[in-house]
Amino acid sequence: MFNVLSRLADMKLPPIGRLFSWGPILILSIMGFLTYMVFYFVEMWWVPSQSVGGMVHITVYCITTLSSLCWFLTASFTGPGRVPRGWTPPNEAAVEYLQYCNTCKAYKAPRSLHCKKCGFCVKKLDHHCPWINICVGHDNHLYFAIFLTFTLLACFQAAIVVTTCLYHAINRGWYIQQGLQPVISLSSSRLMLTMFATGLAVGAVVAAVFLLHGQLTGFIKNFTEIEGWVLEKAKYRRRAAGLPAFVYPYDMGWKENLKLLLARDFDGLWWPVRKGCSPKEMMDEQKAQKKDRESRFFVCNVSDEYDGARVPLAAYPRAALAPPLSLAPRLPLRLGDCVRVLVDGPQWMFGVKLTTEGQETGKRGWFPRAAVYTEEDLEDAQIDAQTDTQTHTITNALTVKTKSA
Repeated sequence: MFNVLSRLADMKLPPIGRLFSWGPILILSIMGFLTYMVFYFVEMWWVPSQSVGGMVHITVYCITTLSSLCWFLTASFTGPGRVPRGWTPPNEAAVEYLQYCNTCKAYKAPRSLHCKKCGFCVKKLDHHCPWINICVGHDNHLYFAIFLTFTLLACFQAAIVVTTCLYHAINRGWYIQQGLQPVISLSSSRLMLTMFATGLAVGAVVAAVFLLHGQLTGFIKNFTEIEGWVLEKAKYRRRAAGLPAFVYPYDMGWKENLKLLLARDFDGLWWPVRKGCSPKEMMDEQKAQKKDRESRFFVCNVSDEYDGARVPLAAYPRAALAPPLSLAPRLPLRLGDCVRVLVDGPQWMFGVKLTTEGQETGKRGWFPRAAVYTEEDLEDAQIDAQTDTQTHTITNALTVKTKSA
């Protein structure tokens, strides 16, 4: 579990350089800020040097916080594990249904996907995590879950400390009226800072609970976040098509699933499947869903230029007030461009630019819906034009009739 150095070759960025991104910086800043607030309050509320309970309390917090930091660095520095360059499946028949990655010059192993941000095919890709600035995959999946566990414990303890001290600070007048010495005394600025720390700690606890719940569910049933989406879509797609329920091939039972998770000698390339199943069934379901999704794609012509601003308040104020919750880039548009829309939203669309021959250029991202003409817009324009023509004709006829009368 602690064999980190042997996996450093999987990383695209140097380990230390990976921390210089907004995600790791934000996580480390939150950890540092909450730690400062906890130490600041325990000196007034439960002084470690004056009681055994206070010493145990701060010791537990230090252990959970340092453990969270340790596993955060382990998950980030270890990396998700990449499919080796030039990899081919052990079963030659699998070549027929496995996809080939032209970037990595290798077949995509079952459950692996190519991450454009990391630049390689990731073994058992769960998701690309901005907080550790690397994907979560086979090699660091367990480390990431342990990091979430200690983060939950540390933030929960910090939330209790700052919430209790905030209560004492707000009710300081009551303690004085009762003739008691106030435990916590804060200035106005410190009170505002404490309120901010309380919201931050509680928010971190809620976020960690949701994330950890998803990870533990995936461990028990042996599916990733992406595979969970595929299984959810398969349920509705097959029901609508009148097909039998999809059987997930990689769920071997919770005991076997956890053994695979904890196995140190398993490379994560060729996964065992349950009896009567094969990796091809998962591949076929993904291809069927992709085909259904592509049937809903449509092409739009650009009506107004878009410079790629993340918050286009001046040009597209309605879109600026409802930005997409995604780290994907924006797609600048010019008059005359054509875009294939992959995701259609009320204010934003996600698509890829097309050449004059209708081929994809590879440039993709989000853009305001108001910057393009959709088929619905063209139909509405045609209806409006027909209505205007009919109105104009009736008006002329009434005018002629009035003059003749």
